[in-house]
Amino acid sequence: MKSGQIVRFKAGSRASELVSIPREAHGKVVCSYRILANRAVRSERVDVDFKPYGMLWAQPVDAFEPLDEPVAARG
Repeated sequence: MKSGQIVRFKAGSRASELVSIPREAHGKVVCSYRILANRAVRSERVDVDFKPYGMLWAQPVDAFEPLDEPVAARG
């Protein structure tokens, strides 16, 4: 995932259950990075801004799916 990309929670993700953000909310990736890249565990993380709900920090990339079109273009 790239900075500026619009995402939402994946259907099977438990991340939205752990925070007070609706599963259907759209967020914007602020930062994408890798933690401890030499470890065997998946370490790709993102910081996502879910306005007006707040920021999610260091979340696993696989908790989100990118949206194909900008939110403003959706009807």
